[in-house]
Amino acid sequence: MQRLFKNSKQILAFVFAFVILAMSLFTGNISIKAEACDVSKVDYWDGTLATKFAVGKGTEDNPYIISTAEELALCCLGLGVARSSNYYFKVDDNVKTFVMQPESIVDLDVLLNLESPDAVKDYFDGLEGKINWISKFNRQSFNGNFDGNGATVYGLYATYVGTENSAGVTVEDIGLFPQYDGGVQIGNRRYTNTCKNIAVKNSYYNSRRRLGGIVGASYLTGYGAKFDGKVTIDSCAVVNCYMEAVGGWPYFGEQGVIACGGAKDVIILENILVKDVYAYNTERSANINIVGGSSDVKKSGKYQATVTDSIFLGTAPYGVDCYNDKVHQPYSYTNVVTDLPSGVVDLATPTWQNETVSMDYTDHIFSVTETGVAFKAAANMLDWKNTWFMGANGPELRVFHNNLELITTYTTHLWKCDCCGLESAGGVTEHSFVLVGDQIKGDGSDVYMCSECEYICAHNEQTAQSFDPGDCVTASGVYTRCKFCDWYIVTDVGGIPGHKLTHVEKNIGDCETLGNKEYWECSVCENKFATDDTMAPMNTAVSDEWISTGFGPHKKECNDQGDEIILYDDNGHWYKCSVNGGRLDYDSNDLGEDGYIKHKFKDSKCIDCGYVCKDHNYQLTGNTTVAHSCTADEESEIKCTRCGKKSSVVTKAASHTILKVEKVLPNDQTEGTKEHYKCDVCKQLYLDAEGKTKAERASLVIPKVLSEEYLKQIGADLGYTSPSTNDSLASVLSVLALAGAALVMTRKVKR
Repeated sequence: MQRLFKNSKQILAFVFAFVILAMSLFTGNISIKAEACDVSKVDYWDGTLATKFAVGKGTEDNPYIISTAEELALCCLGLGVARSSNYYFKVDDNVKTFVMQPESIVDLDVLLNLESPDAVKDYFDGLEGKINWISKFNRQSFNGNFDGNGATVYGLYATYVGTENSAGVTVEDIGLFPQYDGGVQIGNRRYTNTCKNIAVKNSYYNSRRRLGGIVGASYLTGYGAKFDGKVTIDSCAVVNCYMEAVGGWPYFGEQGVIACGGAKDVIILENILVKDVYAYNTERSANINIVGGSSDVKKSGKYQATVTDSIFLGTAPYGVDCYNDKVHQPYSYTNVVTDLPSGVVDLATPTWQNETVSMDYTDHIFSVTETGVAFKAAANMLDWKNTWFMGANGPELRVFHNNLELITTYTTHLWKCDCCGLESAGGVTEHSFVLVGDQIKGDGSDVYMCSECEYICAHNEQTAQSFDPGDCVTASGVYTRCKFCDWYIVTDVGGIPGHKLTHVEKNIGDCETLGNKEYWECSVCENKFATDDTMAPMNTAVSDEWISTGFGPHKKECNDQGDEIILYDDNGHWYKCSVNGGRLDYDSNDLGEDGYIKHKFKDSKCIDCGYVCKDHNYQLTGNTTVAHSCTADEESEIKCTRCGKKSSVVTKAASHTILKVEKVLPNDQTEGTKEHYKCDVCKQLYLDAEGKTKAERASLVIPKVLSEEYLKQIGADLGYTSPSTNDSLASVLSVLALAGAALVMTRKVKR
């Protein structure tokens, strides 16, 4: 059996709450700020960790129950992966407020009523004997599922300054959960983790590196985690907290108001409230983001953070800094509402060393400047019935006000928390009645319900009876109507004639005539309807704007046989619009006054319009079919620039230019050349000046003159000359043989 009071702390808290309640009977007002719901269920932290949980088995059906602040510290700081993986933890129903400081050093009334983050900082700066939340932390990552059960944490003081773990290393992971792992894999089944239903208010954070109001960091397997998975943070709040980060690049990318993602774990934020938070990186001089970037992503992994159905008031940290790898998936914000004007909300795409990181904001962030009823109307995509509650000081999450009571009259309703007295914005709210069902029957059986509180209108006040002539679908008669909704009942009923409808067919129109959808027009009430139902309700009539489909397309001019007419000239062809006479292309698009469709020529005739190119515009192509010479005409290719037809032009052959080449006498060193003639253009050799007899170069050679010394050596006569290049091979060989015999004989005589 659970203990009613675990120790003297709870007894004092009960007495404290009783005194406040008693005082309120006389003063009509509770001094504790309205947002501090159910302060009678409070527990203080003595700075130690519990050794175990007194209740529960850690299963989803029977979770470990957290009944004391020391057990909360054990869960958040002391379990580690091994003792938390795939286990479930839930705060006791009997504890709704945790004060994470000793009862002896804090004034609960002062702590709960701090009105700004600066006031929170000043309070902790002057608080003697305060305990650092992470002083017992020794790098132990929580890897389970946590349900705060609507509890609120106050007075959390978490700073890295002077804090070392057992190894003497400065602690750099700052948060309610300094480390929160992304799940565990058992066999082939993967489990992911959820942290939900917990709020942190009036607390102080200071970090050099990783920071998050709920989760300080989420790690990958390399840091001891069991599984790189997802951490869902649902229905959590960070309110009126002072969060300061002093670490510069690259640490500022690892800091978030709610959470800091780490490596391959994915952070998913749902139903998050951030209100009146100072979250600033002093080194970078910039706001800390709602969710911090990944800290150790490699190219093999991707990171994605999503934020949905959430409200951020008084802060605009929508950018996400990623400094490590550009393979991140988009960061997505969906159904996020802020009270800042759009000019203040920074939606700049973040960068990683000048590389763009993709983010998705399209139509998903709504900026409004009021936090009352107007705010709720602007944020109507959120679940106000089951998740959100509009309090007097702005939106609240319902989970932190478990005893909300609906107080209704036949005209108004009011939501009120019977724990803390928190009332809905503006106090009393008038009902907003809507018809339950498809259409008004008007026989007194119609049901009208408030769309906000679901109160059924009882028609407590009704108008005096009056005669109504009715219309096409409403009977004439004596009507009695409800003062608050559209309910009515009619007596002495006349006939209901119904609409007298004329069908109007769909017409696409043309370039000067508006088209229209199919519709039916009543000749009696002159309304137009999208249906042929003669009893169509009057409020289903459609407007002319709905009927109109805008101007239609152009229409091509056709001949009597219905064939489209194509007009053409040398430049191209076109179609003509039969409506406005404009030029059109194949698809009836406007070509403009001087527009053309290019001809498609085959054998100088356009295959589309039949235009024949006759006056060709030839130009040289640069190709030569017959080369130019002194005796042959040159042929060059030409092509028509319009139709592509090819032809050629002839350049007549040039005549020879014959020059005389004088005779050159030989000597014993060089051969001579006979007198001859040569064409200066084609270089052909001739024997005559008219160029009638061609000559070969070899026949014009005059042989060298042999020297006297050479003739003596071979024993020949003085007048012998060397054989010319055109002597016979036998003459040459005989000369060489004689010369060789003479040399042999000479050598023999010398012996």
